[in-house]
Order: sequence, then C-alpha cells, then structure tokens
Amino acid sequence: MTQPKGISMFNVPRKFPACRICKELEKRGDNKDLYESHLGNYATHCLRWSGMNNEDRCEIAKSAKLCLYCLDPKVTYTGGTGGASHKCITNGTKNRFSCTVNRCLFHSWICTRHKEENKELLEKFSQEMLKKNVGFTYL
Repeated sequence: MTQPKGISMFNVPRKFPACRICKELEKRGDNKDLYESHLGNYATHCLRWSGMNNEDRCEIAKSAKLCLYCLDPKVTYTGGTGGASHKCITNGTKNRFSCTVNRCLFHSWICTRHKEENKELLEKFSQEMLKKNVGFTYL
C-alpha cells in the first residue's frame, strides 16, 4: 500500500495557520492550542484532530469540507460519494491510511462504520504517534 501523494512533513512541529481543522474549530469558538505544533500539512498532523475520536474527526472533516477518502488539504470537497467530487489522490485504491474493510475507501481515522475492523490498524497509528509524543485517540 502506498502513502498518499502531497503529504508534507515538517522537520520540527510548528505553527500551521492553513490548518482547516483548526479553522473549523475556531469558527465554533474552540480556541485551545489552535494551529500549534503541527507535524505536517494533513489533518492527521494536527494535534487537536489526532486527539479526537473517530466520530468527532469525521464530523469536523465534513465541516472542513475535506475528502473523506484522502483528506487532501488542497481539495475542497463539494459533494458526491467520498472522493467523487475531485480526482481523489487515492484513485480508488487503498493506502496505509485506508479503512481495512475491502470495499470501504474511507480514511481509517474517520471511518465510523468499521471501527472494530480498523482497531488493529488504529492501534499501530497510536503507537507511531506515541513515538512522536503525540496522543492519538480512536475509541
């Protein structure tokens, strides 16, 4: 499985004012630690988002108009099914972040339908994040 194209990782955690997750939280009046300590340009690099559960991440991703398959920060999702409103970088294929269920292309961090099936994958992400001193919630 490949990693989605377009991921930019920062050498050190830094302020990222373009974070669509933080912008969405700010609209809601939630200003705690916004834009701070981002590890890269994707929603998965936002510490606030990684600390949410799948349901909250999914709801925020929808509000921020992210594609629910790829979470590409360059895409503003406008409708359709999953990645149908743009040329999704997943191109209908799985990557290491995809839901583990065969026909589901949702990003595993927001797939609420298959949480139990994704538990092992999400635990691996949790361990990866702990190595970076970042909390990751998937319950």
